[in-house]
Amino acid sequence: MRDILVTGAGRVRVGAGGVAGAAVTAALAALTDAGMPRTEVTGLLAIGCDAVDVADALGLELSWRAQENDTSTVGAGLVQAVDAVAAGRTGTVVCVEALAPDPARARAVDRFGPAAAVTGRAGWHAPYGADGALVGVALAARAYIERYGLTRTELAQVALVASANVGGGLRLRDYLAAPMLVDPLCLHDRARPAGGAAAIVLSTRTRSASPRIRVDGVGAAYAAGPLPEQDATDGVAERAAAAMWADLSGTPTDPDVALLGDEFSVAVLWWLEALGRCDAGAAGRFVATGAAISRGGVLPVNPHGGHLGTGRRPDLDLVVEAVAQLRGTAGRAQLRGGPATAVVGLGGRAAAGCLLLRR
Repeated sequence: MRDILVTGAGRVRVGAGGVAGAAVTAALAALTDAGMPRTEVTGLLAIGCDAVDVADALGLELSWRAQENDTSTVGAGLVQAVDAVAAGRTGTVVCVEALAPDPARARAVDRFGPAAAVTGRAGWHAPYGADGALVGVALAARAYIERYGLTRTELAQVALVASANVGGGLRLRDYLAAPMLVDPLCLHDRARPAGGAAAIVLSTRTRSASPRIRVDGVGAAYAAGPLPEQDATDGVAERAAAAMWADLSGTPTDPDVALLGDEFSVAVLWWLEALGRCDAGAAGRFVATGAAISRGGVLPVNPHGGHLGTGRRPDLDLVVEAVAQLRGTAGRAQLRGGPATAVVGLGGRAAAGCLLLRR
């Protein structure tokens, strides 16, 4: 694969300009960080925002463009963008994701009021109030618990570490006493809504004085069917990780830090296993005390707090944070010694994508 670099990164909150305005602002911030003029951008990946609107606002003339409306496919979409640069379809791609700060789940829903008719595969979920991600993840989490014996104390460590990384005071007894959302996931197992926009610039050349961040490997996979809960062992994240490692001479113990999609705490455990850091079913024991994934652990996970600590932001924000860690510009979240390798894992049930970044 050609040397592909993450040359710029930017992130913003959603302001008066709404999601579309935030997406454009984040893209401009990433281009400024990269020292890249807009005239050199020939590729665009837009997630959660309209690609045509973003391209028009930035004045881009494109040879490659893709749009993902499902934010669960961010990781797989990033891999497509990397592949486009590697294949020579485009020399420089802006990847931008925008997420509203008040998604529908933050508003009250009348589960017993009038409901619209549904057709197709939605009929398997909507009549039972299970048409969101929460119920599907909870079902998969329960299946994992029954199969491998994960305890609530072990699962709690993900949320406890995330809280500690942002200076929070969440304690185990607070976690265990929290109300359930959908068994076995409690209030602290899902990130609160936050929103925002994040962007990165992928290119084969750099104009920035910042340290070079190379995309060393990528992998993506999609669920075999439209109802991923039918087979909890489908291993979408595992297939994505296997594809990434197949192109590398490295091993799962190489990364110095992991940035993992953690809208749900249990997803961190699934990614640790998918990436080969733990055997299947062993992630609970790996995080049992929280030490292994803390800032001083053998594999710090989301040292800035992740979605669980800072709120549910765009998944692309985790790539921005990985770049900051590798550059040594992560502020209070910066790991001692300056990590040289970061792994990013996004998605997991319907689609998954992972990247290995090196300084």
